Amino acid sequence: MAMNAIVYGFKIRLVNVYSPTNTDGSTLQKDAFYRKVKKICISKEKHHKILVGGDFNAITDVVLSKSCYNGYQIIEDENCNDNGSRIKTFCRSQKLHMLQTYFEQKLEERYTWFSNDGITKRVLDYILAEEFVLQYVMNCKTEGTQDFGSDHRLVVMILNTPMCKKARWKPRKERRKCIKKELSCLDNPNTCK
Repeated sequence: MAMNAIVYGFKIRLVNVYSPTNTDGSTLQKDAFYRKVKKICISKEKHHKILVGGDFNAITDVVLSKSCYNGYQIIEDENCNDNGSRIKTFCRSQKLHMLQTYFEQKLEERYTWFSNDGITKRVLDYILAEEFVLQYVMNCKTEGTQDFGSDHRLVVMILNTPMCKKARWKPRKERRKCIKKELSCLDNPNTCK
């Protein structure tokens, strides 16, 4: 499910997902799921920033600590299932960041799913965003006090969007000016540059 929203002039494309599980989902189902999500992320309006959130059913150790995972890093991942590999590949291909990995949280507060026996716990829900959105995210954590009839915990992201166009504007980086030298100076042995 995708929705375009404008918050104080800040244009966001919100994508809510549910990935096939590792046990029930076939490889074809997973491939089709990621093709659809990729298509939704690519076919966005101009200047809309992407936020993808939901149950990816992905297990990866990347989110168990503050690792600032931006999709480019290679982090050792001892506990990673097929969906975990797929979400990291998706982040790499779409240049998305896992927002939970940018904030210092206790390990218990990172888990988003608890089994019925209360022993098994995992991080299965993620929020992914573009690099531009990352500068406005104040926090991303699970909220365990909300009860909405699920074995999953709510993942809450606090986004402090710029209130006006001037606040969203960033000065451009100056380009280094290239100084052209005469080719004849190369014949001179005293020329350093």
